[in-house]
Amino acid sequence: LIEGDVTRGAAVAPDEIGARLVVAGDQLATGDGRVALQLGPASTATLGPRSRMVVQRLDAAMIALTVDGRVDIEVTHRAPEQRFLVVAGGHTVEVRGTAFEVDHAGGVLAVACEHGRVAVSAGGATVEVGAGQGLTVADGAPLAPDLVRALDDAQLAALAAARPTALGLWTDAATMLRTTAP
Repeated sequence: LIEGDVTRGAAVAPDEIGARLVVAGDQLATGDGRVALQLGPASTATLGPRSRMVVQRLDAAMIALTVDGRVDIEVTHRAPEQRFLVVAGGHTVEVRGTAFEVDHAGGVLAVACEHGRVAVSAGGATVEVGAGQGLTVADGAPLAPDLVRALDDAQLAALAAARPTALGLWTDAATMLRTTAP
């Protein structure tokens, strides 16, 4: 999915942006657009409008993304030794298998968890955010369990609507075109 104003490094045309697999070091940015990335079988990340993301690491042991702005993520369950991290400001959000959103803007981190569980860490403290819960914390502010709150029905519906669609894993552009062309 590539919609609207999206860049990937120097690439700005959709066919350039989607011409190769995502790799460590890729930098993506959106203006009034959004872009979805396949990060493995049934694992996706959708970068929201006016956001930036750097793929720090993408291998069998770890996926690590640095985000400024909004990213909606669906991650399949991972093996115990595998890690999936989103770094936003001074906070790290770590997950095993879940659907969640990270929004870091204006020096404030907001995490919302649709299902599963994530751990938010900063300054030596870690707070767990479970299904149907959210957390909001300013950069530099201490993390505490009392920051976790229940999401209301409207927030849960918005979170589900924003969730990226997990796609089949394509290993190369030719396979993708062959299996999706009319």
